[in-house]
Amino acid sequence: MRLLPLLLLFVAASAQAAIYRWVDPSGTVVYSDKPVKGAKKIEVPPPPSFHLPPAPAAPAVKSKPKSPPYYHALEIQAPADDQAMWDNAGNLRVRFHLAPPLRVPLGDHVEILVDGQPRVQTTASEIELRNLDRGTHRLQVRVVDGAGRVLIRSAEIHFHLHRQSVLFPQRRRFPTGTTPAPAR
Repeated sequence: MRLLPLLLLFVAASAQAAIYRWVDPSGTVVYSDKPVKGAKKIEVPPPPSFHLPPAPAAPAVKSKPKSPPYYHALEIQAPADDQAMWDNAGNLRVRFHLAPPLRVPLGDHVEILVDGQPRVQTTASEIELRNLDRGTHRLQVRVVDGAGRVLIRSAEIHFHLHRQSVLFPQRRRFPTGTTPAPAR
């Protein structure tokens, strides 16, 4: 690190070195910082410089102190993350916990998102989604105020919905809302 100031001093000094011009025996004009017999010293003007005027001070912005967020916990309780379910109608019961309770008189409401798209708006903490396609889906819950601002959102979970296929009617059916036991 001590070498850096010395190196910068050397570079600055070499920038001020003299420039010499001469014509070599083949007639080519040559420029160099080392003098040769018959070379002429060239006066190089200092590089142009420009100084910006000081920037005007930005006006002070008075802002209201931000109040801490009202909601501090939002968690999906059902279904569990990565849970597989059988429901031939494609229904899914979603249950979540919000703390503190929802401020309905202020216009706050809950949106249930399936695969990133709002599916339902509600003020209840448990709701059934109907006619979902079979397959793997993403689920998230968020609280939105009356102006449409998201106040808090849950972590995103994945669930797998299985439905009986008309292509394979002989497959064993499981009661609605249950999961088959693992194979041994």
